[in-house]
Amino acid sequence: LEINPSEKTKAKRELRILIERLCDILLYIEPNQQSLKSYGHKIRELLILTCTAIESIWQSYLRIAGANTNRPTTNDYVKLKDKLFLHEYKITFTSHPFQESYKPFEGWDSTKPTASLDWYDSYNQTKHDSQANFDKATLENCIKSLTAIIALFCVRYSPYGILEEQDICSKLVNEYFIIELDAPSIASF
Repeated sequence: LEINPSEKTKAKRELRILIERLCDILLYIEPNQQSLKSYGHKIRELLILTCTAIESIWQSYLRIAGANTNRPTTNDYVKLKDKLFLHEYKITFTSHPFQESYKPFEGWDSTKPTASLDWYDSYNQTKHDSQANFDKATLENCIKSLTAIIALFCVRYSPYGILEEQDICSKLVNEYFIIELDAPSIASF
């Protein structure tokens, strides 16, 4: 994939900033089953930042693949699911004693590529009509979008860069997330 070290450093810095913003929100909202439905301006802001970063990553994969798309949509992005084995990623958000596992790309369906990703659909709705859909920018959708960007980081740069290095980003990821592959195909390795 011709990984450029400065590109990886930039991606890691962006991931760190997004997780730090989640940490700021968690200063005010204690994560539990009830609070996952909480919503507000800072949560909406984080959801938009995370999802636009995800779109940028998706676009970079389309460029790497040589796809000829001027204005890609989820109809284009959904084609990455199987090629990148995105459905195999299971990421657990751990804010002790609360734990919730997510497979952010599970169920991503080419017949409804936006609606089949609930966190992405919520981002899209609150981005385009925040008055009617402000309540879609929930803490849970923020966490799900963060698990999606973590999975995409692992696909591009490997998980070792965020699990085993001794920097702020790695410490944050290890404090708040557990990354696993759920029933991966041995053939894909």
